Amino acid sequence: RGLLESDLRELLYGLISDEDRDLTEPVERPPLWQGSPFPGLRAFGPVDAPIFFGRGRETDELVTRVRDERFVVVVGASGSGKSSLVGAGLVARLEQETNWLVPTQDATSRHWSGLLLSPGGLGHDPFAPLASRLAEVLDLSPPQVREALADPETGARLFDGVVQAQPIGRNVLLVVDQFEELFTVVNPEYVPRFIALLARVNATVAQVHVVATLRADFYHRCLELPELVRLLERGQFPLGTPRDTLLEMIVGPAERAGLRYADGLPGRILADLGTDVGALPLLAFTLDELHRTSTSGVLTHEAYDQLGGVQGAIGRRAEDAFAQRLDDEARGAFGKVFQELIDVDSAGNVTRRRAPTASVTEAPPSRRLVEVFTRARLLVQAADVPAAPTVTVAHEALFEFWPRLRDWIATAREDLRFLRRVIEAAKEWADNGRRDEYRWPHERLHPLDQVRARLEPRLDDVVLDFIEPEWVRVLGVLGDPRNEPHQRRVAADRLLALGDAAIPGLAKLMAVGEPATRELVVATLTRFASAAVPALEDLLTSDDAAVRLNVLAALRVASGGRCK
Repeated sequence: RGLLESDLRELLYGLISDEDRDLTEPVERPPLWQGSPFPGLRAFGPVDAPIFFGRGRETDELVTRVRDERFVVVVGASGSGKSSLVGAGLVARLEQETNWLVPTQDATSRHWSGLLLSPGGLGHDPFAPLASRLAEVLDLSPPQVREALADPETGARLFDGVVQAQPIGRNVLLVVDQFEELFTVVNPEYVPRFIALLARVNATVAQVHVVATLRADFYHRCLELPELVRLLERGQFPLGTPRDTLLEMIVGPAERAGLRYADGLPGRILADLGTDVGALPLLAFTLDELHRTSTSGVLTHEAYDQLGGVQGAIGRRAEDAFAQRLDDEARGAFGKVFQELIDVDSAGNVTRRRAPTASVTEAPPSRRLVEVFTRARLLVQAADVPAAPTVTVAHEALFEFWPRLRDWIATAREDLRFLRRVIEAAKEWADNGRRDEYRWPHERLHPLDQVRARLEPRLDDVVLDFIEPEWVRVLGVLGDPRNEPHQRRVAADRLLALGDAAIPGLAKLMAVGEPATRELVVATLTRFASAAVPALEDLLTSDDAAVRLNVLAALRVASGGRCK
């Protein structure tokens, strides 16, 4: 039944688009699209509007909703086409109207300018990319704008300034793409403040309309923020994967570019595509690959078979880039690169992460991997802000349909989750004056040693300070004569609980501590029994006779009286 339906749709589409049909009023055809009419893994933008097919109804509805409401969130699964609907649908439609100021896209570089941003576009501070975009529109310096955005009231006045600079009656569109980055990339302390700013703009600047795109599996996180809940009450726009217009998405762009399918191929592709929520990026990538193999303007069954069909195209391209175009050193950088480009939240959800290009490509092997995968259009390097170029995965479909990466994620998922929790805890510790009560105890932090051995992650100075071994801090308490005796005894008990890792530090403290400290150290070392013997024996060569006597006393006890 499904095959019959798809074949009928293909036949009907061919009939109604037949160039030889008799028309009473000839329709002037637009010029043929140059280059591939299929986006691959990138999102459609307004420059792609002529090849954006299959979303006419959704575009009409979204345009109407945005005109009527001043805060709209397009909610859909990963791969459902949210960014494309906003870029090639909504923005392209509104930029044809004189009463809208919308973001624009360069036709050559495809870089955006104007009020379009992702919250994590410049790191953990969502106000940074917003400040950069507003500064561009207002002709101010980004630091000056960033300072004003710190307060919702002054931030709203900046948006009012944008409105006042426009002709009377003109509306302003702000697009916040990948809204889920508020929960995956952004520092949690900024999130309520960012929402407060959006709420204030919504309440006070009537000409500003905000449109955001959100992955559906992060919708529940929005419900944790009361101000955002109020904004969402009337501003939700659910977007599903299309069913009845997939054929239009297959045939329409090809026709616009003057391409032709071999008989039956569109129906075959449609049947292979299935109904998965990730169907659209798979379709777009496969069709782009087909176009790359076309030399005569005909997309053939043979080329489709060589790609491995819809399900195999992405994985085949990625594995070819990995196995055939990289040297051994670059292949060895696989884990280092992708752990920078993947984020795993506390619930185990995997999302792509935008990372600074400089940090990801610091090592030459990593740089070669990123360049090869960028040329293969599996990674995207962007420089919308020239001073802060970034790299990101072209689409999250790569996580599922490249077996090598999918298997690595399955293996590293728990390590990445744990590492994320450590980094968040370190930030909380630093934000609260580095007080000890915000540190993790040894038992909770202990798995990090193995995680670091497996992932070899890049950790900043705050995290490195946070993960300092607990026994180092406890030794400082025990060895400081200014502390009360009971505090030092508690420290000794804790060192014993921390295990043998504390023994070398205790032995060193015996060599440099004052007499009262030495006595306490001897008493502590003897409780380690035979495990302390090697470290104690090393101190027998000390030039200090008092140290040697203390060591001998400790050895007799630690060795069970066997030391002579």
